[in-house]
Amino acid sequence: MSAPRFVAYETGGAREWMLARGPAENVARLLILQPLFEEMNRTRALLADLQRGLADAGIASFLVDLPGTGESERALETVRFIDWRRAAQDAAVAVGAIDGVVALRGGCLLDDAIAAPRWRLSPVAGAAVVRDLERETGETRVPLAGYAADAALIAALSGAVPLGAARTIRLNAGEADRLIGASPPWRRSEPVRDAALAAALVDDIAGWLGR
Repeated sequence: MSAPRFVAYETGGAREWMLARGPAENVARLLILQPLFEEMNRTRALLADLQRGLADAGIASFLVDLPGTGESERALETVRFIDWRRAAQDAAVAVGAIDGVVALRGGCLLDDAIAAPRWRLSPVAGAAVVRDLERETGETRVPLAGYAADAALIAALSGAVPLGAARTIRLNAGEADRLIGASPPWRRSEPVRDAALAAALVDDIAGWLGR
C-alpha cells in the first residue's frame, strides 16, 4: 500500500495540492471534494479515516485543496466561485482517468463541473453554507471564524445548488438513496473520529464502484 503523498495540480496559473492515498496503479481512482469553510475543518478526522479505508479496499483517492483553502497559498479574498469550479475540473484532469467524484456537503456544489459519476454525502445548498458562515450584526453580515471571503464569492455561493444525478447518502433523515444513523461530524465543535461512520461510507462507496 502506498504512503500518503501530495500531488500537485495547476489551476488559475498557480499550483495547488491534493492529498493522495491508496495504490498508485491499476485501481479505481476517486476525486474527493471537501466541505467548505469551517465544515472542512470539522470533518478532517472523517476524511482521514475515509481515505485510509478506501486505500485498504484497494481504492485510490485524491483529496482536493481548493484555491484559498487547506495548503493553498492563495488568499481566500481573491477567490471567486468559478475559480473553485475550474479547480475541481483541473484537479480531475491532473489525476487522469477517474472512476468517480466523492463530494461532501458544500463540495457537492462543485462536482457537476466534472464529467464523472457522482457520490454525495449530505449535499447542501449554497445558501445554507452562507447562513452557517455568517452572523447578522445590524445590517452588516460578518463572516464567522475569520473567513475573509470576497462578496462576489458569497453572492455566487448563495445561489448555488447541487446539480445532476448522484448517489446520495444522508445521516439520519432526508431524501436519499441510503440513510446512515450517525452524528454529523460537521456539526461538532472539533474534529471527532467516528470509525463506524467511516467504515459505512467506505463500504457504500466500494459497492457503488462495483468492488
